[in-house]
Amino acid sequence: MAIDSNSSTLISRPTDDVALEYHDQRTLQGFAERILNHDYHRTGFSDLLIQTSLDDRGRFLFCDGVPRVYQYSIDPPGFMISPRFEGIQDIATDLAMEIAYPEDKYFSRLWRGGDFVRASGNAYRDYQKYTVETFGVRITVVPETYLHFGMPLYNSRLPRYWLTSRFELIQIRRIRVLSRSLESFNLKPGTPLTPQLPKYPYVEERWDRKNWDRLSIGGFGRSELNFFDEIERFRREASRILARQRNKLGRPEGTTQYSSESFLRTAKRIYSEELVKTGISPPRKLVALKMGLSKNAFKIYWRKTRLPWPPHEWSPSN
Repeated sequence: MAIDSNSSTLISRPTDDVALEYHDQRTLQGFAERILNHDYHRTGFSDLLIQTSLDDRGRFLFCDGVPRVYQYSIDPPGFMISPRFEGIQDIATDLAMEIAYPEDKYFSRLWRGGDFVRASGNAYRDYQKYTVETFGVRITVVPETYLHFGMPLYNSRLPRYWLTSRFELIQIRRIRVLSRSLESFNLKPGTPLTPQLPKYPYVEERWDRKNWDRLSIGGFGRSELNFFDEIERFRREASRILARQRNKLGRPEGTTQYSSESFLRTAKRIYSEELVKTGISPPRKLVALKMGLSKNAFKIYWRKTRLPWPPHEWSPSN
């Protein structure tokens, strides 16, 4: 759902979760104030227990008789998660998502790729075979801006949000595009998130006030590099999904985001990590993939360094 300066009237309550699109932090702030101040009640587990019939108590996960997870949506699956749920604490710490108040909650949600993008035609068909997972924290206030050491928030660094059907505003801290269809997942209250380290290809974007939008790719073994073209195709389509490109025309966003210095520094770090991990000098295509670059984009960057591959000084003996 697009939010702009003309969104002056309160929208009707959505029948399902919707991902929000906006280009200005102040516009989103005004939108959030309108919906959160309009008969808004922060739903807690005690409210949900009262509202839920005995037949639907299976939507809860109880720990020592206390609800810790509630599945608020079945298809696609969506969950409200207590910060005291043991299965979430390591992930929340890894994402720097400490919650100050127990009444605040984490939320997770799966989306079919085409539905998340709201694509159409061939793009919708191709995206639907992927799953998008969003994970974030419920908020009641959207700051007018985010500043870190005086650095303004640019549009490319704006945090993502989604709105639940209960008018709960969720700030996304991690979003994944997974190379599996939604039907292949069996999430439930006891396991409300995909694995921390999936064993299938995925592209992940994180957001926090210090590190902004860190992008990574993982979940594949060395043997899968024999299918590099398929992995590269997935990376391109995952980039389009994250960029909310509703058609497949043009280059995916995010493939030329390196300065000369950051490119070489990042390439060296990934090369060294893979060398330590496997004991074998990683090929350029693997380093390119880990950097979120196509083979051609990596070649263009590397050509500018005027260095051989791999540089002699990257060897362990140096």
